[in-house]
Amino acid sequence: METTPPARGSKVELSFGCENKMVSATAVVAAIDGDRLVLDIDGSDNTMTPEPGTDIYLLKGGGLYTILESKHFPRITVEKVHERLHARVDDIMTVGYRRVQARDYPGGEEQAQMILRDVFGDIQHVPDVENVTPAMLYHLLYQLNLKVDRLMDMADLRRDESFRLSDLERVNISASGIRFTMPEKPDPDEIIALRLDLPLETVTRLETLGTVASATPDEKGNGYRVSIAFTDLPEDMKETITRYVFRKQRELLRR
Repeated sequence: METTPPARGSKVELSFGCENKMVSATAVVAAIDGDRLVLDIDGSDNTMTPEPGTDIYLLKGGGLYTILESKHFPRITVEKVHERLHARVDDIMTVGYRRVQARDYPGGEEQAQMILRDVFGDIQHVPDVENVTPAMLYHLLYQLNLKVDRLMDMADLRRDESFRLSDLERVNISASGIRFTMPEKPDPDEIIALRLDLPLETVTRLETLGTVASATPDEKGNGYRVSIAFTDLPEDMKETITRYVFRKQRELLRR
């Protein structure tokens, strides 16, 4: 999508993720230095300060930026994002996960299928739509099945503390990894089993493994912001996540 750089003194509309919601606001461009902008956000709640590294979208063709500094919020410094190996986006969702005990799987990530089966059960293959009549019934039943699974997951939390669902919160995701909040600090390179429900044409469920790349204390004291790199993600899952990311970015930029 072609983008138009803003002019100094102009007012821009923007959107970014903060805490557990997506925020829409307007801002005045206070300064421009190449690809960097200083923005003064109008009427902002100072208790909701976006952290550095947060993606921020300048709407109506303004493009994608990332926040470099926000300690003087509502004044922030952002830098334009030209290209990434994997596009990423912020959204609000829950993440199902389980910390994998290395002692239980001496083969580590090489035992991926065994780990996923032990954590999430047998993989459920969705029947081909042509085998269901009418097609709409297929979609409705699939959605209902995922909702029932979600309720069962929540009930399982009372019986199995090792499998958890994160709160409905801001998540940053790309085809290379995901960042979300965990109440406890995982170890570096620890294996995490992940379950993601992506809202595409229908809710698409993905189950995969990742390793902990970093874990930093949440600025609000709500646990740790954990970055997890997907490991050996199949091409079809990469394509699904990339399609979801681009779709979400288009939605944000068209607001």
